[in-house]
Amino acid sequence: MIHALYPENPEVHIPLRQEILRYSLTERGISLMEVLDQLCTWGEENRRPIPETR
Repeated sequence: MIHALYPENPEVHIPLRQEILRYSLTERGISLMEVLDQLCTWGEENRRPIPETR
């Protein structure tokens, strides 16, 4: 995961301005998205109410 700090509004040069922290996935993280999507799909398809599993 990559994170970067950006000024809220780079056009405004106020000494006490707020900044925004943004996160993004690395290429390795992006490569996991298909696998994670498949795991989520499997979980949704195999989820049963608790009484049925006992």
